[in-house]
Amino acid sequence: DLLQASRYLASRGDFDGGQIALHGVKSGGLLALYAAALEQRYAGVTVKDTLASYRFFLEDEQPQSITLCVPGVLKTVDIPQVAALAAPVPVAVEGLIGYEEAALADVDATVEWAFAREVYSLLEGTLTIQ
Repeated sequence: DLLQASRYLASRGDFDGGQIALHGVKSGGLLALYAAALEQRYAGVTVKDTLASYRFFLEDEQPQSITLCVPGVLKTVDIPQVAALAAPVPVAVEGLIGYEEAALADVDATVEWAFAREVYSLLEGTLTIQ
């Protein structure tokens, strides 16, 4: 639905499709990252309070329900790799979360998202994690 909505907006003659940016909170952040990975038409992506890695969900002794996971995705990629696929679309991340929706420390976020940072650096894109 998100992809179709942005395609529709981009097709309108009275709207500049190159100015579409995505913003998502919690699982909406995952949707925004997946959409940018699939179509790099977006001016930017911001995500807030989004799961840092599916690993946190899988390792939690009492996992919370997971609201968004593409079937089979865990066999090939994790959330930081999905973000890397969006490069060089600018991505701003605020408040990555881990176990039981607890905020990740800066050091943990740096480690979890090292691959995405490297890809963005190579492609001269902007990835900001706060």
